[in-house]
Amino acid sequence: RSAGANHLLLLCKDLTGWKNLSRLVSLGYLEGYYYKPRVSKHLLRQYSEGLICTTACLQGEAAQHLLAGRDDLARQAVLELREIFGDDNLYVEVQRNGLEEQERVNAGMIAIANELGLPLVATCDAHYLRPEDQPAHDALLCINTGKLLSDPNRLKLDAVLHVRSKQEIAEAFADLEEAVRHSVEIAERCNVEFPTGKRYLPVYTPPPPAEGEAPKDANTFFLELCEQGLRRRYGDPLPEHVRERFETEKQVILSMGFASYFLIVWDFIDWARRQGIPVGPGRGSAAGSIVAYALGITDVCPLKYDLLFERFLNKERVSMPDIDVDICQERRGEVIEYVRQKYGRDAVSQIITFGTMAARSVIRDVGRVMGMPLPEVDRIAKLVPADLQVRRKKLKDALEEVPELREAVEASPQLRSLMEIAQRLEGSVRNASTHACGVVIGDGPLIERVPLYRDPRNPNDLVTQFTMGLLEDACGLLKMDFLGLRTLTVIRWCLTHIERTEGKRVDVSMQALPIDDPDDPTARKTFELLQRGETKGVFQFESSGYRDLLVRLQPDSFEDIIALGAMYRPGPLGAGMVDAYVNRKHGREQVRYDHPSLEKILGETYGCMLYQEQVMRIANVLAGFSLNEADSLRKAMGKKKPEVMAKFKGKFLDGAEQRGCPRETAEKIWQQMEFFAGYGFNKSHSTAYALVTYQTAWLKANYPVEFMAALLSSEVSNIDKVVDYIAEAERMGIEVLPPSINDSEVSFAVVTEGGAKAIRYGLVAIRGVGQSAAEQIVAARAKQPERRFRSLYDLTASVDTKLVNKGVLDALIKAGATESLPGHRAQHAAILEKALQHGARKAADRRAGQRGLFDALRRSPASEPLPTPALPELEPWSEQLLLQGEKEALGFYFSSHPLKRWKSKLERYCTATSENLASREGEIVTGGMITGIRTRVDRKGATMAFLTVEDLGGSFDAVVFSRTYAEVRDRIAEEAIVLLRGSVDTSRESPSVLVDDVIPIEQADGTFCVQLGLLLQPEDTEPERIERVFAALRSHPGDCPVLCTVHTRSGLRAHIRLGTPLRVEPGPDLVRRLSELLSPERVQLRA
Repeated sequence: RSAGANHLLLLCKDLTGWKNLSRLVSLGYLEGYYYKPRVSKHLLRQYSEGLICTTACLQGEAAQHLLAGRDDLARQAVLELREIFGDDNLYVEVQRNGLEEQERVNAGMIAIANELGLPLVATCDAHYLRPEDQPAHDALLCINTGKLLSDPNRLKLDAVLHVRSKQEIAEAFADLEEAVRHSVEIAERCNVEFPTGKRYLPVYTPPPPAEGEAPKDANTFFLELCEQGLRRRYGDPLPEHVRERFETEKQVILSMGFASYFLIVWDFIDWARRQGIPVGPGRGSAAGSIVAYALGITDVCPLKYDLLFERFLNKERVSMPDIDVDICQERRGEVIEYVRQKYGRDAVSQIITFGTMAARSVIRDVGRVMGMPLPEVDRIAKLVPADLQVRRKKLKDALEEVPELREAVEASPQLRSLMEIAQRLEGSVRNASTHACGVVIGDGPLIERVPLYRDPRNPNDLVTQFTMGLLEDACGLLKMDFLGLRTLTVIRWCLTHIERTEGKRVDVSMQALPIDDPDDPTARKTFELLQRGETKGVFQFESSGYRDLLVRLQPDSFEDIIALGAMYRPGPLGAGMVDAYVNRKHGREQVRYDHPSLEKILGETYGCMLYQEQVMRIANVLAGFSLNEADSLRKAMGKKKPEVMAKFKGKFLDGAEQRGCPRETAEKIWQQMEFFAGYGFNKSHSTAYALVTYQTAWLKANYPVEFMAALLSSEVSNIDKVVDYIAEAERMGIEVLPPSINDSEVSFAVVTEGGAKAIRYGLVAIRGVGQSAAEQIVAARAKQPERRFRSLYDLTASVDTKLVNKGVLDALIKAGATESLPGHRAQHAAILEKALQHGARKAADRRAGQRGLFDALRRSPASEPLPTPALPELEPWSEQLLLQGEKEALGFYFSSHPLKRWKSKLERYCTATSENLASREGEIVTGGMITGIRTRVDRKGATMAFLTVEDLGGSFDAVVFSRTYAEVRDRIAEEAIVLLRGSVDTSRESPSVLVDDVIPIEQADGTFCVQLGLLLQPEDTEPERIERVFAALRSHPGDCPVLCTVHTRSGLRAHIRLGTPLRVEPGPDLVRRLSELLSPERVQLRA
């Protein structure tokens, strides 16, 4: 331990000390990391200036020597620290924490201090704030070490470890008053003053000039690029309003010193596009800048959509610009690597983020270390609202909001203890990790500016020890977000598919798409798709709530898409803004403007204040605010800062009145602005993202097969999404072909089958196959005669069986990917071991450089096919085994589904499915196959059940409380196909069904059918046939009425309701008999 795992306390006297401490803790991670960050004494000597050192706690080097009886070495360790830091900067620590070892160390430390003439300092080894926090800290130790509180051998700190008051310290060190005074002395000596208002931005170096040209500085190069971009976007000469807007932005950017910033962003986006890496059309408020548009940083015209530069960069509210960039998720790392190479690996770093113990997870953690049953803990955790953290609420708020949670805690002493500890630990840091998208670029080595960290999981990447906010606000560093957007990857793959299938390149830029031409046939198809709500896979609009809103709104313009992206959020929904927008668009509600000047501002949103930019425009037009002032007002309103708003209100009312607006009207408009500003959305962001939405909708509407193939490829690791998108493809009339080792590519591919485009399942989407194995199979297949494997032996002889191993081949067989080979799945499974042995022999032959007999035969002039052993005579797998294998390998049933037989009944009687549960209210009927059952005993000692139910679109959870369970338990079984009657619980993360009744699917007709309909043709009314029909009805008596619709030979149609004696019990036997007599399509069960 004394060789390299001791503690040491260093404190900064001044800015030099801060820089040295920052470098030391950085080097501890970058150079000294071994399980823990470590700093050598050599480094301490190098970076000791400006630092005060104390000898630390019981884990200090001198303390450890004293505990081991090595007093001379303890004295030597203190002497070495004095040599490094100097007499004035070393203090010998003493603590009083109730530990016997500490008292022994204190005696030794006092002796050393007296002998060497060093000052003592009294310190407090603080692990938690208050004495009452000790049980929570004890639980935290168990959480971190994976132990139970009941474990007698676990780590436990039986000492006084809270932050002591002045009184407590005085009493503890009554005999060492000098040591207490020295603690104050150290505090007074620590005077670090950080320079404020300074920015350390990287400087962009323009490319070297051509021969004969003068070198250009960053500002000159920036202006040159802007002029080129403006002419490309708007033509030459520039329209006057374009020039005017550019001059305004240019003056602000140059005066604030941000030309290099724009060039840095332009440079890596330009590089990415030249490498074929898709970059988004813009994100956030940067889309409001014509400079960003000219440079190609964004791709939406701010003038066309009235996007405001001041929302992005306000010269009266000095702050760093913030251009976040969406990049193709698959290749985002390449762009970050380019930035590292350009500006120096030591000048570019990712940013740390801290995972905290959130409400639900802390309950589970504390319950686990308390040894409570996991189902009970999970039940309590799920009672906590899923959006608690989003609403910035705590567990104490959940106890007030959820009566069931409060009652459960109050009724159980153990749960009370759990909740008390959980509330104390809630929000504590759980772990450090790397921010998903944040990157910081310095003006030189970042170690000079901030402490650095190296994530053990990604040891090649630098990470800052400061979080994003500190880096920008306190350190003056440039932060950028490089966001990986999966949708951009989908678009790229889709365009690649189109090029392969259609032989043409499709341009989906804003300039190429028919966004403003509603008569264009491709645009018409796009808006028709949106109006039908068929938007699975369409960016932003995938959820069932969005799909319902699209059907209600019937969008027919790009402006509608912009508005939809802004309005479907809790605030506008709760404020009734969405309903008002829909009703006003369709003329069901009159649009009124409180002042004529508002019509031009709010007209595009039918009088609704939807965007933050509209609030700014109103302040600007109605009250004469500058746009910079209007942005400051918008920010104050959004953050509800009353003192700032009060300052602006008087100016607003006075300004409006001076411009002819009555003061009462201005007051009313102010109140509306104040109310809606809290919900208003950034129109710049919504406009940029609306383009991505339109691009995906356009591709889905006009190239559906290519789009769905790309979409499926993007979700290969998410089985639920794959199932969902395959169902969507089938709904669209697109055939999804099964995986095949002879026909599948690595991922999902577009193929032609029977003259029509189809999607072939990708090998990588089979569980247990993986990217490398899939790539090797496809590469090996390309080398085969006719590019096909002829047998399983052929396959194993062509690949590395260490990579394409038994597990991979077993998954391929179960998935049905070997169906193109001779034989069936049972035979392929039976010869698997032999095929692998054959492959291993072939590999050994290749390594030995030999030509085996099979090679000679293959290379003979006759080109005879490779002989393979005969397949064993076996029966094919039963349908049940076949489907079980598919479920195991693919995560779902492919060739068929146990529910397909009952599809018509499920569609007839279910009012909700897994896809739309979240939007259903009141009593619902849903159904499917029970795939999971978990029972537990409730507080009353009765059994209840938690079910997982799978339908044709996905799966959902269902809860059967004890009273219902007692009545339906005999109907609940694994793989039972049932209908569930109940209600939807949306209080948790995923909606679940609270079950009131369970109906076996075979009894669905008798339970839900309210009428049996018979369609009779003229020939059916002949006495003999009609008597047979009536006989069938009489043989199944019940309460369901029968309605006959009779078509006569004269073309008339009559409806005849049969009398009570012919009412029936509409079960499967009756339906089968009537179908034989009339035909299935003329027997209708009506729910």
